[in-house]
Amino acid sequence: MVKLSGAGLDRWLGAPDGKHRAVLFYGPNEGLVRDRARAVVAKMSGGNLDDPFGVFVCDQSVRGSNPAALIDETFSISMMGGEKVIWVREAADSLAADFATVLDSGASANFMVVEAGDLKTSSKLRKLFEASAIAVAAGCYLDDQRSLVALAGEHFRAAGVTIQKDALDLLVSKLGQDRLANLAGARRTT
Repeated sequence: MVKLSGAGLDRWLGAPDGKHRAVLFYGPNEGLVRDRARAVVAKMSGGNLDDPFGVFVCDQSVRGSNPAALIDETFSISMMGGEKVIWVREAADSLAADFATVLDSGASANFMVVEAGDLKTSSKLRKLFEASAIAVAAGCYLDDQRSLVALAGEHFRAAGVTIQKDALDLLVSKLGQDRLANLAGARRTT
């Protein structure tokens, strides 16, 4: 069972290991789910998220027009050589059979990054990823004081800006619990 959280998740996000072929991000913090997924896709694709030969984005519209796309792309060989990243958005329990095919196949599949909503512990998708030896499951819960301080501090450091603790505390007191809303606000001010 590979369910990562806290420092273990942070370490894995910094350097995803080769033994895991898929990662599921789920939880009520939609922004954190997207942020973590984007970071892993960027790391695994060499930073080029828009490369159609290296990253395949599979959302509901793609699955609606081509139900086999998820399986086909997961086992396809990149025209440019190397590994593709399959970025699955809006995943739900209805896709559990497809993911079981991938995780149980033993075949060499492309790396999968999966975004889902708030999955209960009884979720088929969550259970599948948590039980797989080649997958990682990571819950993305609402931001708290500690994670908001870390998020704000990281953005200030990246911008080369120093902020005093009182100012940082005031800023954090104005932020919400959803990473997407907080990052959207940060982008509007830069």
